[in-house]
Amino acid sequence: MTTIVLAVWGAALSTLLAVWNIYKDLHDRGSLRIEAYISEWDERNDEAEGMDRKYEVEIILTNVGRRPLIVSSIGFGTSRGVRLWIWRRLPTSFRLRRSPPDGFFEAILDVDGSLPHRLEPADFISLKRTNLRFLNHDDVALFALDSLGRYYLLPRTAWERMKRNYKPSSPRDSTIDHLIGKVRY
Repeated sequence: MTTIVLAVWGAALSTLLAVWNIYKDLHDRGSLRIEAYISEWDERNDEAEGMDRKYEVEIILTNVGRRPLIVSSIGFGTSRGVRLWIWRRLPTSFRLRRSPPDGFFEAILDVDGSLPHRLEPADFISLKRTNLRFLNHDDVALFALDSLGRYYLLPRTAWERMKRNYKPSSPRDSTIDHLIGKVRY
């Protein structure tokens, strides 16, 4: 009787350890957390004899995984309909790699040669942008793309907070630089 109990106990324990090792190996990789903050300040304009409101977005990419990863690009994407809404809510591990929804327009933001960048575990990079035209779009996802083709998205609450805080009175209130765009279908 004790032999059977020990055999069952050994089989259950070895199965549990095998499942744990497979799970650990699948999740032992780099993972990225995206944060974005908007800041505003007033600058004196000597030509107009007044104050101009200036805005800047700081995007912070942090490797929260166990392995190093290479951040290839950051950008924003937009899509019509419910497809982007569903795709945004999928966990990163379930989201299809290199497969955003059909009709997904992707614009890569120019970050002055800062990317691609290798991030070790717990390492981060801070990117600042004065071009805030991407905040004027609806149904937009701010993302980072790693070298393996995985998309990491800025949480929706952070996106809505930035849109709420960005209220220029005219398009000249914010400094404009250029977007490098590309379309993926």
